[in-house]
Amino acid sequence: MRIALSALVLVAVGLLATVNGKSPAIVTGKQNAGMDWWESGVFYQIYPRSFKDSNGDGVGDLAGITDKLEHLVDLGVTGVWLSPVFKSPMADFGYDIADFRDVDPIFGNMADLDRMVQKAKQLGIKVILDFVPNHTSDEHEWFIKSVNNEGNYRDYYVWRNGVGTGTPNNWVSGAASA
Repeated sequence: MRIALSALVLVAVGLLATVNGKSPAIVTGKQNAGMDWWESGVFYQIYPRSFKDSNGDGVGDLAGITDKLEHLVDLGVTGVWLSPVFKSPMADFGYDIADFRDVDPIFGNMADLDRMVQKAKQLGIKVILDFVPNHTSDEHEWFIKSVNNEGNYRDYYVWRNGVGTGTPNNWVSGAASA
């Protein structure tokens, strides 16, 4: 699993480099001259839900991540990429975001996020939040306004009538095919 996540992070870093017009280079250790932090950094993706549970409820959280940041420094990590911690009904394990401006209580609160970022900064670790604006839940303000045809929110989503099977495309979810 670590190899797959590492490969995913390297792809993401490579994409960042390509967007910036620089050729991607993977370098370990200190930042090379002329390279941005994200081009030469060592990244570790954290899925908060399974990282470290600090309060005994069985779900990893921001306080647990904060508690283990020194361990990541010992491993040579210079940046962490957090899978979504935003408020969510958790129908898609946090990728169905209801509010991009708040932390889901299962992971803690904004103060916990602030403490984690502050400690990471003290340790020299960059923090990247996984921001997926096209993965909103049906509880998100934009979705509700879109359904109700409010203002230009209707254009925030692609609305199509189903054809044949009743679905607007041939995409079948994992739940539907199981």
